[in-house]
Amino acid sequence: MLSIVPLLLIAVSGGLIIFGGVLVCKRGNPDTVEQRYFLFLIWTAIGLLATVLIYWLFPHPGYGFVIAFVPIIPAVIAISLLHLHEWHTLNKRRKIPISSAVILMALLASAKLGFGNTPDYGRQLEAILQVILVLSASAFLFIFWKLGGRYSLLFGVAALLYLTIFNGLEVASFPLPFESFPGSLASTTILALAYLAIPGLVVSTTALLISNDLKSFPGSEDSNVISWWPIIGRIVPALILLGYLVYTYVWLWIWDGTDDGVRWFLMIMTTVTMVASTGMMIGMTSSGWHRWIGLPYAILVMALIYGTGIGIGNRFSNYSVTEARAAHIQNALESYHAKTGWYPFQLAELAPAELLHVPLPMIIPGQKWCYEGGSNYYRLGAVYREHWSSPYLSIRVYASAGNAPEGTWGCDERLTEVQTQFETANAAPTPVPLPTSVASIPRIAVEPILRTSKPFSVGNWSPDGAYLVFGMTEYFMDKVERVRIDLRFLEAKTGNICRPSKSEWTVKESDGLLEHSAWLPDGRFLYVTDVGEMVAFQPCADGMEDLANRYPVTFTHAVAFNEQSGRVLLKNRESYWLLDGNSLEVQEIAGIPAHPSEIYRAWYDWSQNGRRLAISSLMGPEESDEAFLFIVDTETGEVKQNLPLSDASDANLPIVEWLTDDELLMHGSSLTVLDFRSDPPGMTDLIHDVFLLDIEYPIDISSMDSLPDLLGNGYTIGVRVNHPHNQGIYLYESKTGQVKVFQHDTDSLFIFPDGRWMSLPKWEDEPTYTDEYEIVWMDTNEVERLVVEGHVPRNHSQIFPKYSPNSSQLIFNSSQGISLVSIPDGGKTHFWKLTGNGAAHAQIYPSLSEEALIVVGNGVGLYYIPLRSN
Repeated sequence: MLSIVPLLLIAVSGGLIIFGGVLVCKRGNPDTVEQRYFLFLIWTAIGLLATVLIYWLFPHPGYGFVIAFVPIIPAVIAISLLHLHEWHTLNKRRKIPISSAVILMALLASAKLGFGNTPDYGRQLEAILQVILVLSASAFLFIFWKLGGRYSLLFGVAALLYLTIFNGLEVASFPLPFESFPGSLASTTILALAYLAIPGLVVSTTALLISNDLKSFPGSEDSNVISWWPIIGRIVPALILLGYLVYTYVWLWIWDGTDDGVRWFLMIMTTVTMVASTGMMIGMTSSGWHRWIGLPYAILVMALIYGTGIGIGNRFSNYSVTEARAAHIQNALESYHAKTGWYPFQLAELAPAELLHVPLPMIIPGQKWCYEGGSNYYRLGAVYREHWSSPYLSIRVYASAGNAPEGTWGCDERLTEVQTQFETANAAPTPVPLPTSVASIPRIAVEPILRTSKPFSVGNWSPDGAYLVFGMTEYFMDKVERVRIDLRFLEAKTGNICRPSKSEWTVKESDGLLEHSAWLPDGRFLYVTDVGEMVAFQPCADGMEDLANRYPVTFTHAVAFNEQSGRVLLKNRESYWLLDGNSLEVQEIAGIPAHPSEIYRAWYDWSQNGRRLAISSLMGPEESDEAFLFIVDTETGEVKQNLPLSDASDANLPIVEWLTDDELLMHGSSLTVLDFRSDPPGMTDLIHDVFLLDIEYPIDISSMDSLPDLLGNGYTIGVRVNHPHNQGIYLYESKTGQVKVFQHDTDSLFIFPDGRWMSLPKWEDEPTYTDEYEIVWMDTNEVERLVVEGHVPRNHSQIFPKYSPNSSQLIFNSSQGISLVSIPDGGKTHFWKLTGNGAAHAQIYPSLSEEALIVVGNGVGLYYIPLRSN
C-alpha cells in the first residue's frame, strides 16, 4: 500500500520548490531573471541529489523520508536542462562550485553503485534502480517538453501504439528477471526498458497535453476568447491514454498472481515518480494560476491509477482468466470444426479467422498452451500449479473432444521441461564448509536417533514434560496440493520414539501440527485435521478414540489449549468453539466468525487462570474487513468485550498476551496494556506514557520482551531502543511502577530470582560476531559480562541462547554445534557437534524437566542429547 506520509512529503516539497521559483523570478533585477532561475534550479537539483546520496552512503531507517525526494528530482533536472543555455552567462566564480559539487557527487555515486556482491547488496541494488528511474524520467521529461509544443499529439499516438504493442504481445507474460527463470543480461535490460517506457511515454504525454491546454486558457490579466476545439482535441487523447494505462496496470496486477511478482508494484512506484515530476513540470513551465494545476493533476491521476487498478484487478485471478481464455479457445475450436469438419493441428490455425490471436494461459509466466489436434479429436491443456509458490507441477486439461490417442503428448514434454527449469532455478547453492571454530573443550559428536530428509512439524511438550510430539511431513500433488504427516512421540527420559496406532494423516491447508493439535488433561493427545478427522489417544499406547461423530459440527482446527482450565479452542469453517478437556463437551462462542484461510491466522492467548481468552482476528475473509479484539469468558463462552482495532489489517494483527488475569499486552503498531478492571478498559501506551520515549514503535526498537509474574500478580516488560540518539534498555516492573534504564554495548540477559529470564539482543546492521552478553541479576542488580567461544565462524549473524534455571546454564546453538555454558562464571561444560551438517539450521527443544535436548535438523534428522549426567 502507498503510505500517505511520503505522498504528503512529495506534495509539500514540490510545492515549496515551485513557490521558491516564483519568488526568485519575481524579486531582483528583471534583466537577470533567467540566470537567477537557472541558478535556483541547478542548486536545488544538487541539494536534492546530495540529500539522497547521503542517505545511500549512511543509511538509517529514521532517515528513510528522504526517498520521498526521488519522485521530484527528475522534474528539477529536466527543467535545469531546459535552461542550460544560461550556463554560458555564468562567471567562473559561480561555475566552479557547481562543477565541483556535480563531480564530487558523481564520484561518490559511482563508488556506491559499483557492481558486485557486497554486504549491502540489497540497498546497492535499490540505489541502482533509483538512479535508472531518475535518469530515464529526466530524459523523457526533457525531450517531451523540449519538443512538445509541436509534437504533443504525435507523442500521444506513439504512446497509444506502444501500449497496444505491449498488451498485444503480452509482454507481462515474460518471466521477470530473478524470478522463476532468470534471463540473460540483454533480455533483462530490454524487459526493464519495456516497463519503464510505459509511464515514461504515457504519463509524460498526458501531462504535456494538459500543459498545452492550460496555455489556451487566459490568465487572470488576459481576456482572450477561449478556443475550445483545440482544447478538446488534446483532452480526449489524454483521457484515452489514462484509461488505457489503467487497463494495462490491471493486467500487470493479474500477471503478478502467477509468480508473486512485482510488476504492478514497480510500475506504481515508477508512475509515482513520473506523475509527481510531470505535475511539477506543469507548475514550473506555466504562469499565473495555471502553475497550481500541477498538484491536483498529480493527485487525481495517481488516485485514478492506484484505486481503479486495484479495484478492478482484485475482481479477477489468473486462474479464472485462464479458464475463461480456455473456454474462448474451445468455442473457436468448435467453430473451426463446424466449418472444416476437423480440428486444427495447431492453435495458430485459429487466427485470424476464429481468433485475432491465441491468448496465453496465466499459470506460469512464459508458458504456452499444450495442444494436440486431429481430424476427430483435440485436447487443450497447460502446465499447472495450485499456487505460485507450489513446487508441485501437473498437467491440467482445460478442454477436449473425441478420443485422444494413447501415450504421451506435448504437455508431458512441457511438464518435464518446466520441472527441470524450476529445479535448476531453485537449486540451493552447494554450501561451502565453514572452518571449525576454536573451543577450549573437545566437541562430542552426536548421531541422529532418527535419520530423514523430510521436513519436521514439531508440536508441544505434554503438560507433564514426558513426551514431545512431532511429525515428518512430505508434500505431494493429487489434483490439489496436499501434505502427508507421520506422527511420532519422543520420550524425554529415554529418547525412545514411538508412533500411535494410526500415525499417518493427509491434510491440505496445514503443516500438520500447528493449530491442529492439543494436549488433554488426562494426558491424551488430541489431533484435528482440516478435513474433519478428530481423534484422541495416549502416546505410545494402542488404541484411539474417534471424536468426530460426537459433535453436531465438523471441526477443522484445534488452535490453542490451556493447561490451567483444561480447555481447548476449536474452530470449524464458520465459528469458534470451546472444548472442556475433562468432559469433552463443547460450546460455541457466538459472535466471532472464524477466518477460513490458513494463511491469515488470528492471535490467541489465555489468561493465567484460564478464565479469559483473548482473540485478535478479522471479522471476515477479505483484506478490507475490520479487525477486532475479543475477550471471551471461557466458563460461559460469552464474548465480554468486543474492541475494534482501527490500525490493524490481515497482515498486521496485534499480538495479544496476558500479563495478569486482568491486564493484556497488545503489540502491533503500538505497545499497549489494556486493564479490564475498568469499563471501558484502561489503555496505557508503554512507549510514550511509561518509558517516556519519543520514538516510533516498532521501527525504533531492536528487541522487546515481557514476563508475567509466576503468581499472576505483576509483570516485567523490557524494550531495547535502536535510535540514532538513544540505544538504551528500559525495564518496567508493574509491582513497583519503576523503570530501570541500562546502557549496554552487547546483547543483554536479565535473570530473575524465580527462574524467569529475559533476553534483549541489540540490532546490528553489520554483524560483529562478538558473542558477548551483559548478564544482569535482578535480585542483586549485579552486572557481569559473558564471552561465549566456539561459535564463530557461523552461517547466521546472531545466536539466541536458551536458559536452564535449574542448572544455571545457557544453551547456545549455531552451525558450529551446541554448547552449554555455566553462569555466572562462563565456564563451558559441554560442546556437541551434530553429524551430517545437522547444526546448520537446527532447532532446539529442551525438555521441561531439563532431562535432555531434542534437536531437529531439517534435512538430516532428529537428535537426542541427554543432560541428566550434567
